[in-house]
Parts: sequence; C-alpha cells; structure tokens
Amino acid sequence: TTIPSDAPSSNPSFLPTQRETTTPTQAPTGAPSSAPSTASPTDVPTNTPTLKPSSKPTNFPTASPTISISGIITSDVALYGGREFDDSSSYQSRSLNWLETQEGVLLYEMGLPDRLRQRYALACFFFATYGVSNQFTDYYYETPPGWTESSYWISNEHECDWHGIYCNGETVTGIGMYGNGLTGKVPPEVGLLGKSLEYFDVYDNIVHNSGSQTDFLGELTNLRYLMLGNTYFEYDGIPEGIGRLEN
Repeated sequence: TTIPSDAPSSNPSFLPTQRETTTPTQAPTGAPSSAPSTASPTDVPTNTPTLKPSSKPTNFPTASPTISISGIITSDVALYGGREFDDSSSYQSRSLNWLETQEGVLLYEMGLPDRLRQRYALACFFFATYGVSNQFTDYYYETPPGWTESSYWISNEHECDWHGIYCNGETVTGIGMYGNGLTGKVPPEVGLLGKSLEYFDVYDNIVHNSGSQTDFLGELTNLRYLMLGNTYFEYDGIPEGIGRLEN
C-alpha cells in the first residue's frame, strides 16, 4: 500500500598550583664566616594564604524535573480526564501500564508530548482490537484468536516499524490492517492521530462500532483514504464525523 509521506564545581578554581618553597634552593658552599644570626628569618610569609573561597557558591545546579508518563497521559492526552484508568482491566489502563514499563526508553527519546500521544493512541488501538470479543465474534470464534500479523507491536521498537504502520519521518500517517483479524471495536483514541493520519484501513475485520462510537472519525481531519468495508460499523445514515472530513 502506498501512503503519502513527513553543576558548577564546588571546588575553588584558584588553588595555587604548587606549595611555596621554604627550603633553600642551593646548599651553602662553606662554613659561615660568623655565627648565624639569631633573628627569625624574614622570608616566612606573614599571612597564611587563603585557599578557600570566602563563601559557598549560591548557584548550585537544580535537579532535573521529574517527568511522569502517567502524569502526561492523564493531564494532556486522556480523553476522559483519567477516569478511563479507574478500571485496571480497560484497554486504556493496559496501554498506560505498558507505556510505564518503557519510561526509561521513552522519556529521553521522544519529543513530548506528540510522540507519546502517538504511541498511546496506537497501544489503545491494539489492546481494544486484539483478541477482544464483540457481539459478532461469536459467529466466527469461541474465543477471538488475536491479530493475524502483529510484528513489533507493543515492543520497544519505534512504532513506525510496527506491522501495518506507515510514517513520514517519525510521524504516523497511515494504519493498514486489511483482513488482519481485528475484533472488538476501534477505540476513540485513534482520533488522537487526527493531525497526521492520512490513511486508515480496517477493511475485512470483525470490528463493531455503532452510533457515537464512530465519532472519532471526525477527529481525523487530515484523512484522505478511509476503508471500512466488510466490517460491522453501524450508523443510521452516514456517520456525522465523516461529514467533518475535508480531504
């Protein structure tokens, strides 16, 4: 399928480089001609050199802010204000839990929050349609088996390397899941990809969305190709969200 592609140091910096030389640099060539003077030598420094700064530096480095994937998702990404995570078995909770296992990998490699939003949306798509029952799956399976092909999904690999995902650079522009054994329903979080997604194909899958469950389509404002045939999308007439698509 062809997709249109896009501490400052706490030590002083002025320590002397070597100690003062207090021993003679040359040995005397002979016995002194007269008794040595009893006076104290005059070349001993009268003041001990100051080797420490007069005060502690005031500009200690500040600690890096703690970034929490959970905090970012809940405040900036979650569609229902975080209420969707109250159920630990929801596909949203499973997606968030998976992301949190990757915290060390993601936080320093992503351009937050856009890339995190993208990865969360795709995780929701996976957990909502992989081996999930709906009222139509019973005609085909006792237990839905999962996708036919799911290479690299829900792994540390960049999401642009996941099966069926197309990208321009690091931005997801297409989802191609033709006949791939999807079940359950397509989640509204797909709408989080609305600014970049141009191609969405779930043709020939047992996904069931009805009524307002199709509203996410209206968030895909950059969409150019939409394939919903041979699925169980239901709506009385044409879904209102499709009417908001301009391309």
